[in-house]
Amino acid sequence: MSTRNILNLNGEVVGQLTLPDSASESEWTEKLQSYSQPLPSADIVMQGLVRTTVKQRKEWADDLMERFKVRNMKQGINLLQALWLQHRMRALNVTVGGVPFVIDMLNLVVSGDVETACVCLQYMTLDDMTMPYHFIDDNCRNFLVTEMKTYLGWP
Repeated sequence: MSTRNILNLNGEVVGQLTLPDSASESEWTEKLQSYSQPLPSADIVMQGLVRTTVKQRKEWADDLMERFKVRNMKQGINLLQALWLQHRMRALNVTVGGVPFVIDMLNLVVSGDVETACVCLQYMTLDDMTMPYHFIDDNCRNFLVTEMKTYLGWP
């Protein structure tokens, strides 16, 4: 396994990504590039706000949480991983614009603030996967980010 630093859009280290030694340079680039993307513009954020009501967003978020749970069950999540995931989603370390935050991701999602949740996930610190209870890797995060971006109509 090989490990590289994850850099945000300001070139600051926000975590580390570990991939198999067989990973190609293009795989590294694909995985790491999402962390260095600029924040969405106000126009892009407003597109989602205009299209949907808070009630619709909350309903969608409930459905997302159900899909996420099913996905995790199919991935074989165990009790320790589920507890760790719950803990991390309630106290998620995020660095945006060089400023570190601890975010209650579940609260953002279930309250319908999908835009902020999506941005936070893109700038979160992933689990380094060194402990048996770690679960939040790039694939886990990308599942949520892709779902949210699709819902919001973001690129």
